[in-house]
Amino acid sequence: MDLFRDADIVVHLAGTAKLNSSPDACKRENIDCTTNVLSACRKHNVRRIVFGSSLRVMGGYRESGKRIVETLKPYPEGFFGQSKSTCETMLTDFPDVISLRLGWCPRQNVREAVLGAPERLREMWLSDNDFLQAVELSITAENQGFTPLNITSNVANNHYSLKQSRKILGFKPQDRLNKTQILLFKVTHAFSGRARGYR
Repeated sequence: MDLFRDADIVVHLAGTAKLNSSPDACKRENIDCTTNVLSACRKHNVRRIVFGSSLRVMGGYRESGKRIVETLKPYPEGFFGQSKSTCETMLTDFPDVISLRLGWCPRQNVREAVLGAPERLREMWLSDNDFLQAVELSITAENQGFTPLNITSNVANNHYSLKQSRKILGFKPQDRLNKTQILLFKVTHAFSGRARGYR
């Protein structure tokens, strides 16, 4: 706990990001870890916590067709989403928290690889540059109490509204996937598949 001594802001990104993690792993690596971070922050009078949450906290709304905004009640998806939602609930009592509901950050985080991903993941894409921008802006933003914010790159057909992130943080995603890029990728690969079939 003494590692937080004299810290003004703690950026809490520790935990499991594996969607298929067991309930025990989600509790141990997400909930228990956040409990320890919160305790240390209180002990050392940390001013702000920037928490790495997930869009999966609101994933249950996706099939509803609703535009997913932060003012909706959490509707978590899977054990992972439930664990992140529990962490957010724990953090609501802390006086200054920015909870970044992060999108999908694949290991091979380049546009070409993302275009080939399933639509469910592609619409949640968050580039490395946009992720770093969101974290940096969270450090300097004004205190508005517990503040959950959707964070993705600029992706066509994205169900998650970025209006609050733009307003509160000044977040301006620099990386984008537009409808033309997605369509061209699909057409190119469709013809490529046919060509292989004629060989």
